Amino acid sequence: MIKKTVITLTLGVTLFSSALFAEVMDTEQYATIATEVIRESMKGSGANTDKMVQQSEQLIQMGVASSRGYAASNPDYAKLLTLTADNVDGMKAMTLEQIEEEWHEFGFLARHGIDAEAIEHFGAAISLMDTMVHPATSIIAIRAYQEEKDEDYLDQVKAELSEVLEHLKHVNQ
Repeated sequence: MIKKTVITLTLGVTLFSSALFAEVMDTEQYATIATEVIRESMKGSGANTDKMVQQSEQLIQMGVASSRGYAASNPDYAKLLTLTADNVDGMKAMTLEQIEEEWHEFGFLARHGIDAEAIEHFGAAISLMDTMVHPATSIIAIRAYQEEKDEDYLDQVKAELSEVLEHLKHVNQ
């Protein structure tokens, strides 16, 4: 009886501590996918843009899931991350100019009472936000490339995802 209780208690503590110290995001998988999109963007006219959109969508979904998880245990950033996750589909419908003003420059957040400038830029919260915003911006740029065949849009994809890779280093802090 005592042995069974000790085993049960040990298992419970192990599971609890594993959950407590679990990473917010599988940054390795996120980085692998982002790097694949960057590499594909460098192929220019030979790039598989449909695959790039699909992979960028995967990045967004990883960002949404991780942001919602982080928000649940970090109430100071719940509004920021929930608002961002809830509006990711709207981001993808914007122009590059709109997403720049609304999300990269925090206009949308400011209108909702969030002073994003006061939050550490390379802290976990803004870094998680960027795991959604930058791939959404990439999708807009990829779609613009599909329409206009201007390789500057592919360069923007590379820049967006390279920037989010920098933020990724701070997600699990």
